Amino acid sequence: MEQQNICEDILYKDTKLRLKRHQLSVSNQLVRTHGVIAVHSVGTGKTLAAVSASQCLLKKNIIKNIIVVTPTSLQKNFIKQAIQYGLTQKQIDNNYIFYTIQGITNAIESGKAANPSHSLLIVDEAHNLRTLNGSRFNAINKYTKKAHRVLLLTATPLINYSSDIINLISLAAKDAPMSQDLFNSMIGDRDRTKFKKYIKGIFNFYLKKSTKIDPNFPSTKTIEVFLPMTGSYLDTYNKIEQGEAGKIKDFNGKNLHVFYNGLRRASNIIEGQSDKVNWIKKKIKSDPNVKFLIFSHFINMGIVPVMKWLDKVKIPYAHITGDLNMAKREDAVIKYNTNKIKVLFISKAGSEGLDLKGTRYIIIMESAWNENSIKQIVGRGVRYKSHAALPKSKHNVTIYKLYTIKPEENEHINEIKKNHLLKLKISDKVKSLSKKIMMSVDLYLRNYSWAKQQQLDQFEKLLIKYSKNNK
Repeated sequence: MEQQNICEDILYKDTKLRLKRHQLSVSNQLVRTHGVIAVHSVGTGKTLAAVSASQCLLKKNIIKNIIVVTPTSLQKNFIKQAIQYGLTQKQIDNNYIFYTIQGITNAIESGKAANPSHSLLIVDEAHNLRTLNGSRFNAINKYTKKAHRVLLLTATPLINYSSDIINLISLAAKDAPMSQDLFNSMIGDRDRTKFKKYIKGIFNFYLKKSTKIDPNFPSTKTIEVFLPMTGSYLDTYNKIEQGEAGKIKDFNGKNLHVFYNGLRRASNIIEGQSDKVNWIKKKIKSDPNVKFLIFSHFINMGIVPVMKWLDKVKIPYAHITGDLNMAKREDAVIKYNTNKIKVLFISKAGSEGLDLKGTRYIIIMESAWNENSIKQIVGRGVRYKSHAALPKSKHNVTIYKLYTIKPEENEHINEIKKNHLLKLKISDKVKSLSKKIMMSVDLYLRNYSWAKQQQLDQFEKLLIKYSKNNK
């Protein structure tokens, strides 16, 4: 047997499941090294890869037990995958210990956390530990150094900055986190020697290419819907914008972010139904027999108005938000996946780990500061075999992104879209004058997140390139 495929025969005999090559690669890599960061696209089986890796390490007596750190919402999914792998509940109870990130932080600080010295520590949604000098990271980092093996799982290691990987590499490599200044200096150096050494043997990439057709996944199409503000909504928005602008002295750098954050929050509490809500109502009316997944950052002014209308017209629905307990969350997913409801609302806090079936429309009600958070939402409904129960003609998902824009932006929307403008200069031909207008918050975030994602994508390509050459 080749050294690099050391787990293949063990796992082939241990489970009836047909493990994929990218899942096996995680196990093989983790046999040889202390820590691995598995960056696998949403819906490609990260959890099964983690279960398989833990079983290979157990069978080879490399570890004695497994500590799993995962959001509460994903713990049952991990157990479900372990049972599908072939483990009994007794085996799971004997070998696996579960914590949430906050739970293990509290246990570490109180001295009650399980001893990690002979353990594999699995951290799901590991990008949640990216904050430099965060209290949860600092506690878990000390704990991780005692673990025998570490497996970090994420679909999106880069959320806002290239430096988001610093903490993850620290956890995987048993090293102190590099300073942000030193990191930026290293990645800016044309000589990649230090960078190659820094990431050597740590990453395991499996990213599903959007351009590559995979019959196990539904195809996707994204449509942007631009809705010009009108009437009282426009008047109120303009007043809010002027009020937020009055708080800022200099519209540069962080101050610009402060302005748009304030405007974003304030504009989402404008009373009365927005054009987004009206558009969604019309869309549901036009296709009442297909399944909708609707996402909003704002529950009261995003999700609730549509819910009230659904109640009025007696269309059943469910919602999954951060304040929902596990039983209600599971009930909502079951109702949606068994077609008892056609409309499911989710918030960012409630979206982690959802495995939804048969979604035909995904509606994104607001822009975000980063594109990866939206990719995570889309990944709830675009998954491996998520549409297997539907006819092949329905193995597709249309993603609608809604933007509320100013009337003057609507006149220049093609230019704004194409060039991803963050500022708009409008000429008055009659008066031979020109003026700059503040970009509406939805358009600003759309274009800002796109520009940021281009930088992150370039850095990710570097990570992939040097990870392949350095294992």
